[in-house]
Amino acid sequence: MLQFLLRRIPVLCDSTKSSLTYRCSYLPLVTAGYNIQAKMSSTSTSSCLVTFVTCPSMEVARDLSRNILRSRLAACVNIIPQITSIYEWEGELQEDSEFLMVVKTSKDQISSLTSFIEQNHPYDVPEVISTEINHGSKKYLDWVMSSTKMQQEN
Repeated sequence: MLQFLLRRIPVLCDSTKSSLTYRCSYLPLVTAGYNIQAKMSSTSTSSCLVTFVTCPSMEVARDLSRNILRSRLAACVNIIPQITSIYEWEGELQEDSEFLMVVKTSKDQISSLTSFIEQNHPYDVPEVISTEINHGSKKYLDWVMSSTKMQQEN
């Protein structure tokens, strides 16, 4: 049965013919009688962060993103369009269509990134929340770290 499933998802898994050990690049499968192990090259780190910032429009999100990247405060920003935010503001329930920025940065830059957003965002109280990236692709996390380092002046 497992062979049948693995043949249907070849991008995710490969098997060794000499044993019943299956290595999957994404899915942490648990199946009785089979040893399934993660194959993804990853690193355990807490030097990188994902920061979430909501914006009132695509134009604001793009402008902030470009200026954040030019300043090397982040390595990458994804903009997720048209999310719905429901929250209480000044004693009243609000519901707005917003755009979510998903910012990949380093711990070294988070204070500067937060200050930059607070100074350049149109909201009185912009959402700037971060969480550590505990595991991920080593190459990607190394790229985030190198992309957020300030250039040394000669």
